[in-house]
Amino acid sequence: MKLYFAPLEGITGYIYRNAFRSVYTGIDKYFIPFLSPNKNRALSPKEIKDVLPAHNQGMYAVPQILTNRAEQFLQAARELEEETGYTAGKMELLISLYTTVAFCNEKIDVYVATDLKKSKQHLDDDEFLDVESHDIEEMIQMIYDCKIQDGKTISALLAYYNKYIKQ
Repeated sequence: MKLYFAPLEGITGYIYRNAFRSVYTGIDKYFIPFLSPNKNRALSPKEIKDVLPAHNQGMYAVPQILTNRAEQFLQAARELEEETGYTAGKMELLISLYTTVAFCNEKIDVYVATDLKKSKQHLDDDEFLDVESHDIEEMIQMIYDCKIQDGKTISALLAYYNKYIKQ
């Protein structure tokens, strides 16, 4: 069984993740709290510190981008391309959703990136990052195995499955 560390905004930053990892072993992936670019900047200094490989050594850290504006997403995606080494030939809006109805009015857009092209990672000397690929059926099974529990991620995966896979 694989174990994934789910993010909790404002709490599970890199300092907490490293402290947790020093006490508990066996976590396969650590999902980083959502990165939220805005019109003034791609990522905040705190968000950049949170994703730096130097602050996530010895763990598989997974960054996530959250924004309701396509241009902000693309700006952050360009910044993260340096880390993953892939670019998207096409970005298509999949769904728009309110993240927490009755609690706040946050609305996000979820995009599907296609025509991925391998480019080149531009990692610093002290950075390392493995990029993985999973098929959609495996991701759906991970939902039902309670390995993916984030509502936004589940919504995105199920919407993708229903639009593109399920006939």
